[in-house]
Amino acid sequence: MITAEVVREQFEYNPLTGLLYRAGKVAGYIQSRGYRVISVCGIKTQAHRLIWLWLYGEWPTEDIDHINRVKDDNRPWNLQHISHKLNTQRRQGGVSFHRRSNKWRAYVHRDGEHIHLGLFETKEEALEARRKYETDTVSKQTM
Repeated sequence: MITAEVVREQFEYNPLTGLLYRAGKVAGYIQSRGYRVISVCGIKTQAHRLIWLWLYGEWPTEDIDHINRVKDDNRPWNLQHISHKLNTQRRQGGVSFHRRSNKWRAYVHRDGEHIHLGLFETKEEALEARRKYETDTVSKQTM
């Protein structure tokens, strides 16, 4: 079993970069799905789960979500412990260009329902609307 003590002994963690270092070098590699993977005690583990263990002293009991959706951005503020169901919901839906209106559309799929978040002049505005929806949803479910 990999413990927080083992991780803290074998690695240095830089919260400004979100990277774990071993012997002065960035540990691990980015796998095809976009997550950084690191071998500890002969076991390949996703870096964000090791960092959670490093930070909080215990393994996450559910999913660790990357708030900004960048799978190898493991800075503390970007990691949140959420249910698998909520993490799955966050992955569904998104942003697309709506040709009839010549605007960007933000949407999500939640519990089998399509939720339209609005039409926006720019892709960045649509992405921000989606991020705000996700942040508000996570906040409500963790209260």
